[in-house]
Amino acid sequence: MSSSQLKHAQNLLTAQQYAQAAKAFENIVDEQTQNVAAYTGLALCNLSLGNHFEALGCAVDACQFGGYQPSELVVLLKVLTSGRFSSYLKPVEKALHKALEHKYLEGQAVELLRIQLMSKYKKVLEESIVELNEPLEDMLGDPTFYHVVSRTIIANHQLEKVILLGRKELLRCIANNLDARHYLPTMAAIACQNLLNDGLYHTTEEEEQLLAQLEACEPVFKSEAVALKLCYASFDEAMAIWAQADDAFDNYKLNELATDLDFYQSVRSGAIEIASELNNETSKTVQSFYKENPYPKYKVVNMSALSVTQCMARLGMKAVPAPNILIAGCGTGLQVIELAFANPDGHITAIDISPMSISYAQQMVKRYQLSNVEFRLLDILEAKQLAQQYDFIISTGVLHHMASPESGLKVLAELLKPQRTMVLGFYSELGRRELPHIRKSVLSFFGSDNITKEQLPLWRSQWSEQQKSEAWFNSNDFFNSNGMMDAIFHPQEAYYDLPTLEKMLTTAGLNFGSMALNNVQKARYQRALDDFEPLKSGESLSHWAEFEQLYPDFFMGMYNFFAIKQ
Repeated sequence: MSSSQLKHAQNLLTAQQYAQAAKAFENIVDEQTQNVAAYTGLALCNLSLGNHFEALGCAVDACQFGGYQPSELVVLLKVLTSGRFSSYLKPVEKALHKALEHKYLEGQAVELLRIQLMSKYKKVLEESIVELNEPLEDMLGDPTFYHVVSRTIIANHQLEKVILLGRKELLRCIANNLDARHYLPTMAAIACQNLLNDGLYHTTEEEEQLLAQLEACEPVFKSEAVALKLCYASFDEAMAIWAQADDAFDNYKLNELATDLDFYQSVRSGAIEIASELNNETSKTVQSFYKENPYPKYKVVNMSALSVTQCMARLGMKAVPAPNILIAGCGTGLQVIELAFANPDGHITAIDISPMSISYAQQMVKRYQLSNVEFRLLDILEAKQLAQQYDFIISTGVLHHMASPESGLKVLAELLKPQRTMVLGFYSELGRRELPHIRKSVLSFFGSDNITKEQLPLWRSQWSEQQKSEAWFNSNDFFNSNGMMDAIFHPQEAYYDLPTLEKMLTTAGLNFGSMALNNVQKARYQRALDDFEPLKSGESLSHWAEFEQLYPDFFMGMYNFFAIKQ
């Protein structure tokens, strides 16, 4: 089989002649049963033709025959994401473990590995979990379990129960000098999770007593003891333990935990070095809040954001080469990483009022080795100091935390070039209608109007099964302390409806372009979206307002949409 035949098949694929290309690739693999390029091409053809299972089989074969190289893994991740596979498949699990070794694939691989984990232990996770049993112990020792738990916030009540039961049992073992050293990777993973969710899990009196016993455990369990302390430590306590780090961290199984601790220490140190002069009193209040509650906390990034060119094409607008991008209110930098990776030819200016958040973002940019980003500690109200015009602006989840969101939007609109777009995000009054009631219930639980982050684990530990079935109690924000503080106790926020936002856009000289829906919205409401007649005639904020009345939880997170400056 000549290389020209492979080239011909690849040209057909590029020309989107998928059926012909598939046949050409099939002819090649019939003669060369381990031709990686042919299996990769055949996977992409089948995916485009809607043959998802065939695409998956070809993508897995390409990975196995190619030695799990990044190029083959990228295709597999694409197939898995597009096909929404939810069944456990051992070859897929193995390939996803290999993908974790590549930092630009890690974020997507972790999410897909979580799906594999949930499917692998589906039977036991569907049952009531009150104590450890053999299947749950198997899960605790499963590399897939600790790879997922160590890398991303666990937003699932059943998995959280497994973590809490496992944490307590491992603590009991080590506190009583019972050998559980083979579970050290699990202890380290739970400690990483505890750092990510900011000490979210409640510590019982029995666990307090067992923690005290760790001081007298045998030296052979030194690494296990320090990992378990970090499974229970508050964030400040964890930093103190790391500051006194000794040879307990010499065990290679604690390498990832040590890396995380070093990262957070660098974030703290970096925040001290960032000047934080602000003029607006509301901005000062918000800055103080995010000093204690940097949001969102994350460890890996799913590099799946659209480029500016793709966004413009979606809106029917001309491509922008080397776009000048502003992220107004960058927080801890999640969008910065995504956009910098998606737009390597662009330049990104990221501003925020929180030194802690900017420091976090800077450390993440360093981790991903991105060079097209610059940070400024700057209030949106003062953003004219940048003295630039931008092709693309993102400000999601930010303006509603200002004393005058309208003033902030006016500033951003003036910084946007004509015939360019921005992405905006505002809280929905209807979507967040339950949060005031939840806030009242927390205040009532403690009998106080002044709640600290350290109190939240006790409240969470008292949630009923009914509460755990409700939407907000299953949101990602309710599985980490900073997220709960941001959702429930933010000192400055405003809620909106779509007619009000339309007036704000008009006043700022902007037009609505299109809703920026996330994958969760699409997955849960695709049929409703397809069947909603007003949207078939075109998008408008009035049509979306009608849709929200029918599905009031659709914008539970916030309204995210494109706005265009004419």
